[in-house]
Order: sequence, then C-alpha cells, then structure tokens
Amino acid sequence: MKEAMKAVNAISGDDLCDRIKERQIQLINDYKEELKRKEKRRNTDEAHQVDVVCKECKSFVCYGTDLLRKGTNYICTDPEFLTRVRVQEYQRHQVYRDTDNTGLVYCGDPSCRTQLGPMVRFKKEANFSTCALSCKSLAFKIGTFPGYTTFKIWARCSFPIETEPY
Repeated sequence: MKEAMKAVNAISGDDLCDRIKERQIQLINDYKEELKRKEKRRNTDEAHQVDVVCKECKSFVCYGTDLLRKGTNYICTDPEFLTRVRVQEYQRHQVYRDTDNTGLVYCGDPSCRTQLGPMVRFKKEANFSTCALSCKSLAFKIGTFPGYTTFKIWARCSFPIETEPY
C-alpha cells in the first residue's frame, strides 16, 4: 500500500487528472456498450406477437402490448383484465409510501390457484388499482414459436415493455 501511495505521489497532478479522465471515459463507454448489448437481446421479439398466459394452466391473461412498467411494478392495462382473474382482498392493507397492497390476484381458472401477483392501489393517481404481475407465475407464447417461454425476471423478457414515468 505504501508503494502504491509513493507511485501516485510521484505522478504530477495534471498527468494524474488525465489518467483518471481517460479511465472514466473508458468505463462509461464500456457501460454504454453493455447497455446496447442488453437492449439488442431484449428486443428480439415484437410485443404484439406475445400472449401472456398462466404458467400452470395456460389460461390467457393479457397481450404483450397491454403490459406497462409503472415504477418497479409491471401491470396489465387491458380494461377486461380483472374479469379474467380472481381477486382476494386483504383484511388489512399493506401500506407503502407510493402504493398500497390491497389483496392478491389469482388465475381466473377455478381449478388453478396460481397467484399472479398483488393487487396494488397507486396513491399518486385517484385510487387507480390493478394487479402488479409476477413474472415467475406467467408464461409467454411468442409468435409462431412452438411452446411457451418463461422468464425469471422482467428485465430478461425478449420483447420491449412500455415504461410509464412514475
């Protein structure tokens, strides 16, 4: 450690600043390239080709174009969404700074008890309530691809999801 400090002290102030700036620029460029690679991997499919279904019973939940990222939650904007699912209300709501969890949302199939996520009421809007979907409980039918695809986290989805400023 003492040797490293002596080496840094031996470098002139201007040269040290130049080296630091070069390293910062290199790190920023590496970060931007990594973001481009992630975006390229993520946008391999089109959202209008995606059907979102229950992971267990494969009953339809919504289309990929109906998904919206709102803060840290991913919600379905389809007005008929709540008719395709079952909602179980909490006796006492879980209160957070920007949201309240008012219940749980389950798959609409009576024989399936898969939990799709919590029922969330957003405080910034006038009592806007919807389901915050859990990616782990959903499967995705993408275009003509045979079978269903699952993702562990929303960031790994292969189609773009619209983001709303929160």
